[in-house]
Amino acid sequence: MAGDRSASAAGATRRDPSIAIGITRAPTTVPYGHDARASAVRRVADVMIHHLRGLSVRAASEIWTREVDFWTLLTGPEDLYDNCSITIGSALDSLRSGRLGSHHVARIRGLGRSAAEQGIPLELVLRALRVDFLVLWGEMLLVARTTDAGTLQSLLNASELVWGAVDAVNVELTVGYRSNESEEARAEARRRQAMLHRLLDGESIELDDLREVLGLELDDTMVVVVAAGDTVASHEELARTIRYSSMHSVWCDRNGTITGVIAVRGERPSAARSVLERLGRLRAGISQPVGDLSGLAAARYEAELALASIRPGVTEMVSIFDNPTAVLVAAQPALAVSLTRGLLAGVLGRPERERDALLETLVAFDEARGSVSLTAERLFCHRNTVLNRLTRLGELTGMSTSAPTDMTALAMAAHVVRAGWLS
Repeated sequence: MAGDRSASAAGATRRDPSIAIGITRAPTTVPYGHDARASAVRRVADVMIHHLRGLSVRAASEIWTREVDFWTLLTGPEDLYDNCSITIGSALDSLRSGRLGSHHVARIRGLGRSAAEQGIPLELVLRALRVDFLVLWGEMLLVARTTDAGTLQSLLNASELVWGAVDAVNVELTVGYRSNESEEARAEARRRQAMLHRLLDGESIELDDLREVLGLELDDTMVVVVAAGDTVASHEELARTIRYSSMHSVWCDRNGTITGVIAVRGERPSAARSVLERLGRLRAGISQPVGDLSGLAAARYEAELALASIRPGVTEMVSIFDNPTAVLVAAQPALAVSLTRGLLAGVLGRPERERDALLETLVAFDEARGSVSLTAERLFCHRNTVLNRLTRLGELTGMSTSAPTDMTALAMAAHVVRAGWLS
């Protein structure tokens, strides 16, 4: 019997060597539920948080060894230590508490902004972060392995919890990095707008700024566009539309309008107007082409006058040649109002009903370019009614609608009335 027991033991030893050397075997059932996994992660993180300094030193050394691109950006692995301490410490704290705290979010985003300010490419930052977390994961496995088999297995089963915390750090660092990029972009946009303002005001700027910031050249042929209204496209859309047509433009906000300089570059100056008109929703004035930077201030004023000459409620792009009379009124509004009051004094003194009918006919006749039939259509009345009102206007103003000089004065008056400047 003794021999049988010895043989049985020997057979057992051959089947399971741990019996012979006195090792306690792991339980046959390893905890797998979420609670067990989360508990294992917390236990391991609780141990590792006390060794954060050593982890950070090791991670910084690993990054310095693996990512040689840092050698031209930093003086040594010491420059990486604080960053590793922030990222690894944040990940460990989030594994212990189950979430990434707001103070950690702020520190990680600050780390991302700092990297952007130093000009470190985001790809390199994320590669370094990956090394951080490879070191972290390796150490977590080692701690779990030296604890017990159940903890190790639960940690392995909880890998998605660990990498979820890692991803959260990744996301916040990227947000911080991108926010700095956005701030830099906004600062660059402000600088570009300020420089364009100076150029449009007739001030001189450095040639390097002209090229690098505004993208303009000394020998460019340029036009100025001034647009207003609720339907104005964004700077980006306007620039993109122009760029697609092989021209270059730069835009700024100015006195409630969007003002742009377009370098036509090999295209005819009229091409800029054609391209923008295809947007179909611009109320804008456009200048004549200029070939010298010193002419941009005058071109801007010309485009502003062209914009001011557009009838209220109309969406179109015009130059100063499309309605010269309206442009002259826009250039001297106070004088135009004074002249109109004198010219229409007899009309303005009539009873309200007659006065309004005569002024309405004057405006409609101007918009119909002197056509009695079109005026009647606009006013929904018989053409004889229009002729009678025009005759009455002549009697009260002493002017004839068939005389070119008189028509110019009446057109000025119509523009002032239409704009509502007499009220």
